[in-house]
Amino acid sequence: MSEKIKKVPKLRFPEFTDTWEQCKLGEVCKITTGKLDANAMVSEGKYDFYTSGIAKYKIDIPAFSGPAITIAGNGATVGYMHLADGDFNAYQRTYVLSNFLEDRQYLFYVIGLKLPGKINQEARTGSIPYIVMDMLTDLIIDKPLNEEQEKIGNFFKAFDDLITIHQRKLENLKKQKKSLLQKMFPKNGSNFPEIRFPEFTDAWEQCKLGEVGEFSKGNGYTKNDLVKIGIPIVLYGQLYTNYETIISNISTFVELKENSIFSTGNELLIPASGETAEDIARASVIKEKNVILGGDLNIIKLNQKINSLFLAFSLSNGELKKELSSKAQGKSIVHLHSSEIKKVNFKYPSLKEQEKIGNFFKSIDEIITIHQRKLENLKKLKKGLLQQMFI
Repeated sequence: MSEKIKKVPKLRFPEFTDTWEQCKLGEVCKITTGKLDANAMVSEGKYDFYTSGIAKYKIDIPAFSGPAITIAGNGATVGYMHLADGDFNAYQRTYVLSNFLEDRQYLFYVIGLKLPGKINQEARTGSIPYIVMDMLTDLIIDKPLNEEQEKIGNFFKAFDDLITIHQRKLENLKKQKKSLLQKMFPKNGSNFPEIRFPEFTDAWEQCKLGEVGEFSKGNGYTKNDLVKIGIPIVLYGQLYTNYETIISNISTFVELKENSIFSTGNELLIPASGETAEDIARASVIKEKNVILGGDLNIIKLNQKINSLFLAFSLSNGELKKELSSKAQGKSIVHLHSSEIKKVNFKYPSLKEQEKIGNFFKSIDEIITIHQRKLENLKKLKKGLLQQMFI
């Protein structure tokens, strides 16, 4: 065993006061690897098959029995871990930890805390990043007595379960929104949506997007112009990275240039360029006034027949989004010109129904944002606790 080092974490359960020991991971468990190629998976297999990806697959033949921990040994998710129970199998570059002398749940979290730093320092790299056996066997870990290990492991397991619940709620909300977007807008040549508010029965009208308002384009600014303090600005890339359908909490600023274009409130913004057609086939509404609208933005100031929120959500609908993305041109960088946007066919109901649909999806987005923030806060809290409850 390695020489004992007397240490304690910053935060611990009050009933524990003993000092922690230090050892190597290879001293407290058996570490081996799988033997199979990654394509050995079978879609209808009986046993779990762990590869270097995050997803679990299936296979017909097991080679290991849990309780175990698997660690991805190469690829973009190198170091990713699973708790493996029952019979399972593993890819040849996946490490399998078993025969634990310490609490497995505790080891799962302490390895997850310590291993990323070791990977960053020592990972063998080439075209594909990978780790080797001695990086795991020589990984230094700190450990308390078994009773404290169990309590720490169970505490973080409960925390992960809570995170998983919120993650599922968030995913379900996004799925419900996607389904409603498909059903509350007409498709397949129809002028009636599959689902609508009961007080509305009239057929939807059709026009070209070029008829819904005045088009212009932002100019004069790129991300290289950003400063810490200045006038708020929206840049094209932020539409698909920072903002939802309604642009809020603008946190980017620039120094004023001549010929700047300012929002007057309620403009519809569509990216004029991006990495993929999927990136730029979307729209956001800027409600705030006196915000600079930067380069590579298609700007639409809508007429009084069209509700801006309704149109923005319409552009998230399958058929309209597909038609918009089909207008994008280019390879490494794709562009969406206003002349092409104007050709897109657009269906709309009465203004009153538009407003109700827009506000309905706005409320869904607000609920999604609440769950996203809860999830982010839980992950931050877990990260902080991991740093304080381990050495």
